[in-house]
Amino acid sequence: MLPQPRDILLFPSSFGPVNVTEFTPCAQDIRVVTVEDEVTYIEVKSTTMVSKPFFEISMQELLFAHSRAAYHIYRVSGAFSDAATIAWVPDLVDALRAGQASLAVRVHMDDACA
Repeated sequence: MLPQPRDILLFPSSFGPVNVTEFTPCAQDIRVVTVEDEVTYIEVKSTTMVSKPFFEISMQELLFAHSRAAYHIYRVSGAFSDAATIAWVPDLVDALRAGQASLAVRVHMDDACA
């Protein structure tokens, strides 16, 4: 049986309310709190391309995933099309440790050291 959500908070963009006095970048798109007070954080990564097996993740998102017990990533490919698919990474840090996912680094040449 799936846990029953008590509270679902959707962040409309990568910026959402962290507290009532300021807006700061959030490392998740959705926060779900169950009736048992268990919290799950969900990050949605989407592309209109049908086959693009990679996505960008910020350092803030990676550190947030590392510090939370339940941080899920949903990868939507072919968004807004009839060919849309969804892949689920239930725990990014565990997937990286198990070799089920890998990280790549992109160097911004304008910022690179000579």
